[in-house]
Amino acid sequence: MDRFHCRPGGFSALQPADVAKVVLDEQAERIEVVVPDEQLWLAIGRRGQNVRLASQLIGWDIDILTEQEESERRQKEFTERSSLFMAGP
Repeated sequence: MDRFHCRPGGFSALQPADVAKVVLDEQAERIEVVVPDEQLWLAIGRRGQNVRLASQLIGWDIDILTEQEESERRQKEFTERSSLFMAGP
């Protein structure tokens, strides 16, 4: 997967929510946006309007995660990869 990070301030499509992190997956044409837990509703908007409109403008799918969700996902990925490494060939 070809992923890279960009400046959070450079992604203003979901304002007024504060964007903590943006991860782009060019191959899948997907953007992962991380916002503070208490601002998830701002990023998504009423009935998903903000994220849907931003996705249409950009032409890519947008996934919005809270900082807590991202932390849990990263911990799970780390645990899975560590267990594969420890199991060996």
